[in-house]
Amino acid sequence: MITKLELKNFRCFDDFTLGDLKPITIITGDNGAGKSSLLESIFLFIDRHNGAVFTKLNDFRSSPRMHPLPETQWELLFSNKDTSKQITLSIEYSNVQETLTISKDNGNPLSGYTNLTRETGQQMLITNNNKGYPLKLSYRSSSLPEEAFYYVLNDNGIQQIPFEFLNRDKRHVYYLSQRTQIDTVRMLTKVVDKSLLPKLIETLRILNPSINDVSVALVSDIHDIHVDVGLQTRLSVKVLGDGINKLLQILLIMLAHPKSILLIDEIENGFHHSHMQDIWNAITKLAQETGCQIFATTHSYECLKKALTVNDVNPSLFEEMFTLVSLASVKGRITVGYYGAKDFAFALDNEMEVR
Repeated sequence: MITKLELKNFRCFDDFTLGDLKPITIITGDNGAGKSSLLESIFLFIDRHNGAVFTKLNDFRSSPRMHPLPETQWELLFSNKDTSKQITLSIEYSNVQETLTISKDNGNPLSGYTNLTRETGQQMLITNNNKGYPLKLSYRSSSLPEEAFYYVLNDNGIQQIPFEFLNRDKRHVYYLSQRTQIDTVRMLTKVVDKSLLPKLIETLRILNPSINDVSVALVSDIHDIHVDVGLQTRLSVKVLGDGINKLLQILLIMLAHPKSILLIDEIENGFHHSHMQDIWNAITKLAQETGCQIFATTHSYECLKKALTVNDVNPSLFEEMFTLVSLASVKGRITVGYYGAKDFAFALDNEMEVR
């Protein structure tokens, strides 16, 4: 579990630290205060070996896909687009400190570099058609050998050099928002194989009590998830609304991949406020059972009030599982307020401003 996060020169954060994190961290605050950026920093750290991570980060913000150049792929990650300062992302995970630095590398054009393509295993020569400059990433921790690699943009897109012999991060991380999709079909198959389908159905009934079964169907050579809601034929889950589909994604990740990290942007979107109490209680118990960690942003005061109801049902569970982080932008500087279980209610009772 991530218990500490430090950011330097990343997005709107010049020098920022979050500590004492719990399995469920709720992040609220001003528009533009960096809620989504916190989620993105964790995603970038864990997905760092995937050149498509930069495209994913742009997609999270619905940025239009442009010709791959440094200014469209990664320069916006640097605070004030100042690439003269390196980005430093540090996490404390299971009591191990890990650090990733990202920097512009003017001194290494990487021309003539022999690379081994991941898909074919054949060697390929990197030529002088590089667009812009290489981006250098350096990773170090006390548990793994230090490593450094580069991303370069050329006519083939974004290429990692080298990518063989790197210590791939095996942690599962998922960014969930209205603009992202996960492979729910494959995850449902894993849930069925683990005999966890009854737990999935039971929790989905929070939003639709008519759900009797969930299964994978093949329609026109495309696999889809179909749901039995008591009609003559099963329905595609896609027609049951945003709430069911969002809850389905959250549950499938936690059940199929225990110890995953879920980054949920605006967790209240798609859910009616009357269901949020039951959703929070179900997600909290499942996070405890599966060892998953959740970072969720919200603009909703009602959503926070419903999260607090976990404390009414099970105070010890609430204290074990929850941290509230409140961000604010003051004269261009990001400030943070921490609220553990005991302070969470106090913050809300004193009309903490939630934006």
